[in-house]
Amino acid sequence: MLNANESTEMRIMDLNERKMRILKSIIDEYIDKGEPVGSKRLVEYGNISLSPATIRNEMSELEEMGYLDKPHTSAGRIPSDAAYRIYVEKLMESYRLNVEELELLNELTKYKKDELDKLLERAGKVFSEITHCASLSLMRPTGNDSVARYDAMKIDDESFLLAMVLPDGSVKSEHIRTGVKIDENDIEAVKSALNKRLCSVSLSNVPLPEILGLERDFGRLSFLANTVVRKIYVSVCGESKDIKVEGISNLLSYPEFTDIDRVRGILNFIEERQDSIKEVLDSSETENLDQNAGKDDPQTKNHGGLKIYIGDENKIAGLSDASVVFCSLPVGDGKDAVIGILGPKRMDYRKVVSALRVFAHNLESGTQDTEKKLPEGNT
Repeated sequence: MLNANESTEMRIMDLNERKMRILKSIIDEYIDKGEPVGSKRLVEYGNISLSPATIRNEMSELEEMGYLDKPHTSAGRIPSDAAYRIYVEKLMESYRLNVEELELLNELTKYKKDELDKLLERAGKVFSEITHCASLSLMRPTGNDSVARYDAMKIDDESFLLAMVLPDGSVKSEHIRTGVKIDENDIEAVKSALNKRLCSVSLSNVPLPEILGLERDFGRLSFLANTVVRKIYVSVCGESKDIKVEGISNLLSYPEFTDIDRVRGILNFIEERQDSIKEVLDSSETENLDQNAGKDDPQTKNHGGLKIYIGDENKIAGLSDASVVFCSLPVGDGKDAVIGILGPKRMDYRKVVSALRVFAHNLESGTQDTEKKLPEGNT
């Protein structure tokens, strides 16, 4: 059985042109109709000039290879996670957004850089409307996330002032309340430990050994290590805001999510596991989606911050029955934003990817001329 996490190049070697064509038709049909696809339907609607018997044989082989699954209640087949992975990387055609969809996306460029909150809120609504899925958005601070030097001074018997000198010479400070009596030796231990372990270290990803080392080096105040690191991070980097969710009710229109408890479970997971989702948003991995890349067309242009997680390969374990597409949106001024689309594994990846690319292009270029690239009569 195929592992959906194996490289597409390794998996695709076993597929000849005919199998690829049949697999693409099955996925397109299943995304469109949401019903298991049989050989008869492929003959009628899949534009495949093969006999039903030949198609059935090919489908059986694709099932044995791990690209198709067969629901117990149907004679048709549905794509596996591995099939979707090949589809988004190698098989899907580019999607041409229609004029109405482009206008909704272009409207977002009216927001100024200092209105990022409003931009993300509106963008979430626009993407949920265009894609008929749910949208996730998050604004996060970027830029410098390290400290050049730490200092500390006693304020009273149970608190001290922690000063953080940043690489640019500016200073941040935090009032640390210990809840126990402290002396100069305690403060010196804290200051020494921080300078030893956290100078010039990325605060966004402090290694666990350094946290454990701080606990040891803090001595009598070892219980404060996590609190101090957290306060340093918030002071230097800023507090990441909660993930905003729009269009969660759209999921109810898909048969996969007709059970409202399932949708409620997804929403609860998003609310309760924000840190897990943020960890995925911060991932440096990107997908190779440039098979249709054009030099100037934002609807087919590859943007490096685009990531797709499908089903069981999803790094967010609680969303293993869904797919999530994330796009990083650098907006300048020391800020960064991420917007994502959450939907069933059979979401319309073509439209989702195209919409995200156009949005990213508009933010990068500040132009609204994308609709000029839409071929006449093409939707």
